[in-house]
Amino acid sequence: MQGSLEKLKDKYNNLTNVITIDVVIPCFRIDSFCLDSMVSIEKDKRTDHRFVVVVDKNIGDITVEQLEYLRSLERDYPTRVRINEKNMGASFSRNRGMQESYSDLILYLDDDVLADKKIIQAYTNAIIDNPEKDGFVGKSILSRDGRNSTTAVHMAQTVFF
Repeated sequence: MQGSLEKLKDKYNNLTNVITIDVVIPCFRIDSFCLDSMVSIEKDKRTDHRFVVVVDKNIGDITVEQLEYLRSLERDYPTRVRINEKNMGASFSRNRGMQESYSDLILYLDDDVLADKKIIQAYTNAIIDNPEKDGFVGKSILSRDGRNSTTAVHMAQTVFF
């Protein structure tokens, strides 16, 4: 028995550490364009990233097509979809996503974000270069093309949080 344990230790002694990241997405819109963009961000060999999509919508308001789309996310990507029983707000959904996470770190993205394809690499670099830091915030660039009502946000000047 001891020989087997030693063989296992030798076999797995060369493992490299991998940073685990859950990308938590509180989701009200169920916008396939944005969600598809997020779940297809580039991988980084130093990390294992997965997605937790928390749908914050009255369950009766979710169409059959939207439910099928959400199932396809779980089927086709490393994604867990959770649906709140009713609309509880983005903060509740972020907290629920955090509770669903088993990763070392969490990256929060809102459901109307078109994330840079290299966002995981950027955060991984920041994490490795600054291990003493507790968290990181990336910049947001709001388009003015009207996609997802960003024009209204610009007009209302509510981009302060």
